[in-house]
Amino acid sequence: MKKVLIIEDNEDNIYLMRKILQKERYDVIEASDGATGVELAINKKPNIIILDIQLPVLDGYSATKKIRENEISKEVIIIIISSYALGDEKKKKL
Repeated sequence: MKKVLIIEDNEDNIYLMRKILQKERYDVIEASDGATGVELAINKKPNIIILDIQLPVLDGYSATKKIRENEISKEVIIIIISSYALGDEKKKKL
């Protein structure tokens, strides 16, 4: 079974993503802040990570960088989500 890590601090968003992913038979792991998300990404080795840009403790950009620095997580697919309109945000390189 493929594992998906959701790193999101909005409970409604987590609930919605969890329901959709579990219906498609994904094993869902959750973190509500960036630091915990990085720890879970390294220890649980998910196939896919869905993370928000605005997170407590460690933002999505920093979390992505830390995940990518770890050899175990080099091949994981990371999907960034945000409520920003992506003005200057899309210019940042992850």
